Amino acid sequence: MKRILVALSLILLVVIGNTITVKAEEQEGSGFTYLFTVREDGWIDIYVNFTSEESGHAWLLVPKFHEYDSKLIGISNSAIQNSTYYFYYNFTFDFSSGAYLEINWSYRFGSLIVEPKGVFFSTAIGYSPEYHAEIIVNMSASYQIENIFLSTEVEVLENEFRQEKVIDNRRLLFFDSEDYRGHLVRVLISFEVPTVEFIEISEGNLKIRCPSRYVDVAENITSAYRKFIQRIMDITNQPEINITLELFVPEDVEELYTLGYTRLTERIKAEERFEPQRVYINMIVIRMPEGTLEETLLHELFHQYMGQAGLSTQLRWVHEGLANYLAIEILKEKGVKLGLDEVETAKQVGEQLEDFGFLVGWRGGGPPPDPRPYYAASLYLIYTLGEEYGGIGLFDKFFEVITEEGVEIDSMDLFVLYLSQAAGEDLTPVFKQWGFDVRPSIETRMFEVKARINKGFRYNPFNWMAGIQLKRARSLFKEGKISEATRCIDDAEFLLMFGPVFLTVTAAVFIGIALNLLSRKFKKEKEGIGQPSLEQIERD
Repeated sequence: MKRILVALSLILLVVIGNTITVKAEEQEGSGFTYLFTVREDGWIDIYVNFTSEESGHAWLLVPKFHEYDSKLIGISNSAIQNSTYYFYYNFTFDFSSGAYLEINWSYRFGSLIVEPKGVFFSTAIGYSPEYHAEIIVNMSASYQIENIFLSTEVEVLENEFRQEKVIDNRRLLFFDSEDYRGHLVRVLISFEVPTVEFIEISEGNLKIRCPSRYVDVAENITSAYRKFIQRIMDITNQPEINITLELFVPEDVEELYTLGYTRLTERIKAEERFEPQRVYINMIVIRMPEGTLEETLLHELFHQYMGQAGLSTQLRWVHEGLANYLAIEILKEKGVKLGLDEVETAKQVGEQLEDFGFLVGWRGGGPPPDPRPYYAASLYLIYTLGEEYGGIGLFDKFFEVITEEGVEIDSMDLFVLYLSQAAGEDLTPVFKQWGFDVRPSIETRMFEVKARINKGFRYNPFNWMAGIQLKRARSLFKEGKISEATRCIDDAEFLLMFGPVFLTVTAAVFIGIALNLLSRKFKKEKEGIGQPSLEQIERD
C-alpha cells in the first residue's frame, strides 16, 4: 500500500506538469524533495529524494526509532551520527556528479484525527542549508483545510505555500525553501473531517472518550491510571474522583506545546475554578519522548485532585509547579524513564533568577504571554523545597494538614503558613528571600502580639480583649486549627491597633464637648456683663 500511494503521488506530480522526478539524470541542479502522503487512517508515507549534477557533501535528518528503506547511487563515505534532535540521526554523505539518494518510511501518527478535527504535522525536515528543498503534501481533497503553518527555528509562517492542485480526490500543496528561513522546518495543516461515533473505555472512576482508531492509546492511558491513581489519592488525601478524559489534536503551532489541560471555566465567588471531573490530553504526546504520556496524565489528574483538596487556582504557579514535580517524582518511583529532563531545564532557568515575585500574578486560567519562565520557575521552587524538606513527603503532609482543617489555600500567606507546618520549620524567610511578599508566620505574630500587650499598650482599653484572642489563638494553634488561630491573631492585632485610636478619638470628642460647653458658658457670662438690668433702666 505504501509503495502504491507513493507511486500515485509521483504520477500526479508528473500529470500536473511539476518538474519533480525521481531520476537523477532528469533533475536539473541539486536539491532535496520531500513528499508526504497523508492517508485517511492517519498514517503518512514519507519519501525523501536528493539529486545533484555536481559532486559535494551534504547531510539530512533520518528517523532514529523507525526503520526506513534507502537507495543510494553515487553516494560515498556515508555515516550516521547523533543529532541534537531526540528522534533523529544526522545522515552525512559525500556524492559524485549525477548522484541520487532516496529514503522512505511510514509513520502511524503523522496525521492525528479526533473527529471533527484533524492535523497533519510533518516529521522534522532537516537538511544541508546550502541546497534547495521542495516539500509536497498529498492529502485527501475531502479534508476541509483550516490552517497551514510552516515552522522553522527562526519563524512561523502562515499560509506560505507555492501552489495547490486538486486532481480527482487528492489535494497537493507545494512549499519551497526560498519562502522560509532556516534549514529545519515542519509543516502543520489543520483540517476538519466528518464526525464518527466515539467509544468509551473505563478504568476505575476514569472514563476515556476517543475514536476507535485510538483504542490502544486509550488502553495505555488506563494502564497508567491503574498504576498511579492510588499514589495520587494518598498524596492529596482525597478519595477517587469521577473523571472523563478527552483526547484532542492541536490546531496551530502554539497548541503543539499544550500537552494537556484542565479547563478553568466554573466561577465561584467571581473566581475561576477547575472544570470538575474533566481533563484533556493532546494526541501530540504520542509523538513525544517516552514517559510524556504518563507525565501529562498525572499532571492533569493532580490539578483535579489538588483543587479538590483545597489548593486554589489563585495560586496558579503552585498548582503548576506541584503538578509537574509530583508527576515526575512518582514516575521516578515507579521506574518510568523520562525522555526529557524538565527538572534540569527548570534549574537552568531558576538559578538565573533572583526575584520570583512575578509568579504571584499568575492566576486562574490560561498561560501568561510567555509561559516558559513561569513553568520553569514554578517547578524550580517546588523542586528546591522538596529537595530540602523531604521530597514528596513534604507535600503529602501539606495536603494532610489542609484537608483535615478544611481550609482553602488561596494566598501566599496561607500557602507558606501551612507548608511551614508541614516542614516543621518557618519557611517565611525562604520565601521572602525568593522575592515573595509574605506576612510573618503565626508563631512570630503571636510572639509580637504578646509583646505589644505587655509593653507600651497598657492604656489600650481593648488590651484585655486582645489578650483573650491571643489565648484562644494559642489553644487553636496547638490543636492544629491554623486558619481559626490566624483569625484570632488578626482580631488581636486589630484590637491593639484600634484601641489607642479609639481612646484618642474618644478623648478628643470629650475634650471637644468640654471646650464647647466652656465656650458657651463664657459667652453667656460675657453677654450678662455688657447689658443693663431692667431695674437699672427703670431707676434711670
